[in-house]
Amino acid sequence: MKQWSLTLHGPSGILSAVDSGETQFVIGTEEAADVFTIAGDDVAARHAWLWLAGERMQVEDLGGGTLVNGHPITERVEVEYPVSVQVGSITLVGVVSECLSPSSR
Repeated sequence: MKQWSLTLHGPSGILSAVDSGETQFVIGTEEAADVFTIAGDDVAARHAWLWLAGERMQVEDLGGGTLVNGHPITERVEVEYPVSVQVGSITLVGVVSECLSPSSR
């Protein structure tokens, strides 16, 4: 099974890291159940939507101005790893690794 390792980088270095399986979420400053809440310069309340599945990620800008691998996006895009998603001053870096199932440990 594939697992995403996501690392948030800010101007002063790594802010946090998390491993995740298939999921979808909004990234932004809003504090809500469906929002991965971050604080950073020029980050909108609901900045971008991300969907992780297998070795692919879909990213959609929700009006905050989002860069994927250094390029601005204007519609939903699908990318393979490794990927960087920049929202304001925060960059999310995602890589995929093999995750051992409990039965194979």
